[in-house]
Amino acid sequence: MDKIVHFFPRLILGGGTEYLVNFVEGLYESGVSSEILTSSIDNSGCHHLITRLRKCGHIQLIKFSVLPFILSSNFVRLLRVDSKYYSFHFHGIFTMRLGLLLRIFGRSVIYQPHGYWRSKRLGANVIDVLIDLIAVYFASKVIITSPDETNNLSPLIRRMMQNKTHIVLTRINHLKAPLVKYSPSAKTLICIAVHGVYQKGLDNLFKLMLQAKENCLDLRLVHYYGSQEGEFEILEQQIEDANLGKYYELRRAVADVWSQRLEVMGFVSLSRFEGRSLAVQEAMAYELPILATECAGHIDLLDKTCATLVDPEDVDSQYSGLVTFMSEAAEREVKAATAKSLILNEPSVIDMANEIYKVHLPAKN
Repeated sequence: MDKIVHFFPRLILGGGTEYLVNFVEGLYESGVSSEILTSSIDNSGCHHLITRLRKCGHIQLIKFSVLPFILSSNFVRLLRVDSKYYSFHFHGIFTMRLGLLLRIFGRSVIYQPHGYWRSKRLGANVIDVLIDLIAVYFASKVIITSPDETNNLSPLIRRMMQNKTHIVLTRINHLKAPLVKYSPSAKTLICIAVHGVYQKGLDNLFKLMLQAKENCLDLRLVHYYGSQEGEFEILEQQIEDANLGKYYELRRAVADVWSQRLEVMGFVSLSRFEGRSLAVQEAMAYELPILATECAGHIDLLDKTCATLVDPEDVDSQYSGLVTFMSEAAEREVKAATAKSLILNEPSVIDMANEIYKVHLPAKN
C-alpha cells in the first residue's frame, strides 16, 4: 500500500491533531505517504503542527456533507483509485458520513472514534447510540486507542465490534527538555485540556477549585484551554463571577505548553473518559506528579503506584485526593518517577504507525 487517505474533521490545536501528525510522520518514516482531507485548518493556533504535517502529506479542504462530496472531483477520484495501493482512514464520527458513502460503493473503510463516542456524551439518547451503531456496523475495521475505550457503550455495539476491532495504543514522540518543571515547594497545578467541557470534566474542575477557595487552600491552577466555540470566554466569565481569579488562572492554549516557564507541584486531569491521553503521557515522561480520574484511557496508563487517582464524578472524592496529593510530597515524587520509567519504556511513534499500517493491509472487502 502506497498511500493512506485520512478524513479528519478539523485541524485545530489539541491532542487529536497532534496524534494525527505523529501517525503521519511515522508512516512517512516507513515509506507510506498520506493525504489529509479536512473541513478547516487553524493555522494560527497550531501552525507548528500543520507545518510538520505538510512535510509528510498533502492537505486538502473539503466539505463533510454528502451531496457536495458526491458532486466533487474528490469522490470520483477516490472511487477510481486502486484499493491495493490506497486505503481510507476516518477519524471521528463526524467524518463517517462520507465513510458510509464510500462503503456503499464497495470501498474498505477504517474507522477510528478517538474515544469520542456520541453515546457517551452528556444527554446521549437513542439516536446517539444508533449513530455509533451504524458507524461500527458499516466500518471494515475499527481502531481504538485504549482497551477501556468501549466501557459504558451499548452491549450491542461492543458485540458488533468484537471481530473487527484493533487496539493500537497511542504513543508520544521523543521529548525535549521542558520549561514546565516540578518543584516540591510549588503550589501550582497545571491542566492541559484544550476543548471538550463535559468529556474533560471541566465542570468538576471548576467545582474543585471552588472547594479549594472555600477551604483556603494554598493552591493555584494554571489551565491551558483553546476551544474555538466561545467556551473560553464562558469559562473565563464563570471564574470572574465566582471570584476565583486567585485560584484558577485560565490561559489560552499555545503551540507548545511545555515550553512555558512554570514551576508546578503536578499535573491534573479530571476527564470523564479519554482515548489514551497524549498530555498525560507527556506529564509522565516529564516526571510530573499526576492527579487524575480513574476513567477509560487514564487507567490504561496509570495506577495507584504512579498517580493519585480519584473518582470521575465525585467532586468530594476529587477534593480529598487533591488534599492528599498536596500533603504527601515524597509519595508523589516516588509515583512520578515510576510513571516516567513506565512511559519511557513504551514503543515509539513509528511502532504505533506500523501497527496501524498493518490494520490497513488486510482491510479487504
